Order: sequence, then structure tokens, then C-alpha cells
Amino acid sequence: MNKNYTITAADLTTMGINLTDDKMTSLLDHLNQELNERVGTALLQELDDEQIDEYNEFIKTASEDQVGEWLSSKIPEFTQIIQDEIDVMLGDVAEKAEKLGEEA
Repeated sequence: MNKNYTITAADLTTMGINLTDDKMTSLLDHLNQELNERVGTALLQELDDEQIDEYNEFIKTASEDQVGEWLSSKIPEFTQIIQDEIDVMLGDVAEKAEKLGEEA
């Protein structure tokens, strides 16, 4: 998957989440792994069975950039699907951050 579609430390800091570098890195790793899984699931739901078979063969030898380009060519809403998943995850993080703030 294209690495340009990630949740960054700046995203979290903007939301008022300030952590040590180690904790921030750990949280970002977790969030971006989950994001990658969510995006993958959402994108694969847009493909038909033949395209899924083609995808499964393609990813065996393709780079992440090539996979992103292939998916983008097959799924017109590619970028929007990714952005929607980022927005949902950031919303979830914001909600959890608010609850943590209320409990503190």
C-alpha cells in the first residue's frame, strides 16, 4: 500500500495527543497497521472474484507502489476509500482521547 496514506504524529498532536517519542512511535505503528488492514478489506470488497484472483497473483511480485497503482486503476474510489478509513480511525482516536481525558 502506498505509504502516503498514513496517520502521522502531526495528526495525533493536532488532536491534543502528546506522547513520548517511543510511545508515539508504538501508537502510530499500531494505528497504521490497523489502517492498512481496514483499507485492504475495504478495497477488496470493491473487487469482483476475477479481480481478486488477479490481485492475489499480482501482489506476489509487485512493489507496494505497483499494487497501489493497480488498485487505483481498478477502483475509481481508491483515494476516497483510503481517506474515509483514515477519517474513521482518527475519529475513533479522538473519541478515545476525550474519554481518557475525562477519566484523568
